[in-house]
Amino acid sequence: MGALGPRVAESASSLIDALILCTHPAWAEVMRETLQAFHPGAQLHFVHTDEDLQALDPRLLQKSRLICLFSQVIVPPSILHEVAWGSFNFHPGPPTRPGWAPLNYAILEGDTHFGTTFHVATERVDQGEILAVDEFDISPPLTYPQLSHWVSESLMRLISRVGPALFDKSQASSQGQWVWGDQRRFKSNLQTDTLVKSEDLDAKHMDRLVRAFGMSAELCQLRILHEAQVFVYDPLRQFKPLEADLSLHGHLLFKSTSKP
Repeated sequence: MGALGPRVAESASSLIDALILCTHPAWAEVMRETLQAFHPGAQLHFVHTDEDLQALDPRLLQKSRLICLFSQVIVPPSILHEVAWGSFNFHPGPPTRPGWAPLNYAILEGDTHFGTTFHVATERVDQGEILAVDEFDISPPLTYPQLSHWVSESLMRLISRVGPALFDKSQASSQGQWVWGDQRRFKSNLQTDTLVKSEDLDAKHMDRLVRAFGMSAELCQLRILHEAQVFVYDPLRQFKPLEADLSLHGHLLFKSTSKP
């Protein structure tokens, strides 16, 4: 990959004409508009599901580069190795927060600095060489929607900066400018840390948990274990006190059907 600068290489033979983009559907159109501005003639193939990925024509892989952004698709090693021009990922967190849920843990632990990271995609998540970073300061306390908005803006800055290089066949190195931190979280950490015993909570801790893990049931659900019963925090039902089964430190909770 060429220098992470403002221009695409001038020689047509040095350009990649096809990108495979593993991304959330909400990001597809903005990615299309942004990247086509750098290489209008390029083919952009969007992948939103594991089925989409498995359905890719092997001939496409042999002429493409793979880019991941906000994707829940797990790219198998066979495809990582088969893509002709390498695989890369935009991580929605700074190098200091590799792995799962970087926004959630930054809010929970009161980070004052955040960012987004562009790196080589490898078989081990968020361990490939870091090629570019966008950084910004934050001021706790924050909510998930606030930080998510700033992360989206940061990703757009990062995509705009490295966009031309995404089509460049040459390979660049960061020369060790950035390294991944040791605050790596996994899916299992998120599952464990979102189930908390009520006796372990005071008002401040409860408020931090709600800001970090109470954004929506689809993304992440805060669960409280109280007297052998699991209760959940549901932001969509916070204005329905008559439906609540428990009020804890000023937050409404609702009985869950899941077991402790």
